Amino acid sequence: MLMEEEAKPLPSEMSNKLVEAAKIGNVAEISVCLQKGAEVDFNEGEPLYASAWRGRIDVVRLLLRHGANPNAGDDRAARQAAACRQRKVVELLVSHGAAAEAMTILERAEHRRAFSDCIRQNDLEEVKRLISQGWDFDTLADPLLHLASLVNSVAIVNEILDSGRFRFENPEEILANAVSFRRVEITRSILEHQFHCFDKIDISSAIRTAKSCHEPQMIALLREWADFDETQMDWEEGWYLRSLKVIEQQCGEVLKLLNDMGNRDLMARCHGKAPRVLAMLDAIVTRCREERLTVGISKQEIPDPYAVLADLDGQMLAVVQKFEGS
Repeated sequence: MLMEEEAKPLPSEMSNKLVEAAKIGNVAEISVCLQKGAEVDFNEGEPLYASAWRGRIDVVRLLLRHGANPNAGDDRAARQAAACRQRKVVELLVSHGAAAEAMTILERAEHRRAFSDCIRQNDLEEVKRLISQGWDFDTLADPLLHLASLVNSVAIVNEILDSGRFRFENPEEILANAVSFRRVEITRSILEHQFHCFDKIDISSAIRTAKSCHEPQMIALLREWADFDETQMDWEEGWYLRSLKVIEQQCGEVLKLLNDMGNRDLMARCHGKAPRVLAMLDAIVTRCREERLTVGISKQEIPDPYAVLADLDGQMLAVVQKFEGS
């Protein structure tokens, strides 16, 4: 009696196994997968990508020997390995034809790490040395200032800003972070450099942050630089608080109504409409509370609670009428 021939695994199954083996650096399993028909460039070079950014250089060599394309997936293996500072892997991939741009990405990633390390250590002299070397930190400027604010290094913040070599994508966020960290002198430095290093900064969000942190000294500092009337901003905050109070009052009334009528019976009779009303009310209150904790509150950003409540009144009336008529 002939034994049934053992079913062969599908190429896609072996390719998936190849990717998993590449992730963990299992060279023996990779060799088996390749012998059994796994695609070395499966899923736009997933095996090479998975091993490259993790620094599995032995796996990368093996895959390249079996014909892996270092340019697969728009050079993603070399690019991601560079971003992860896997220098040996990047050099190997570039030597096999990966885009030389990966070396530039690698250098920037290494520079970023070096700069971040010296900021964490509050090493002003090393910061000066790195800046003097003329590296391109265009993409690093915002994170560097955030980090310097976090470690409360006024001298490093001033060195970065005085150098004039950096671009900043979101000066409002930089300022708001300094305020939230309660860094008065760093906040002052950012404000003093705003016309030299940034486009004009909108200070209103920073003032709201300072108010939420109950920092009178910070508020006073920011107001020195504010060129707008806070009356409108205060009106919006007052509008919000009044609106929230009305919403919470309405929620209490709805909950009392449902409780008085026997909410379980009401929910059953109204085919689930009441739970949706309650869920809507809860979502509105939650949204408003979340908005209150964020900076930049404006009337346009918050749903008009009065309009929402009018809609809810109509829904509740429909619910009650249906209940009473059943």
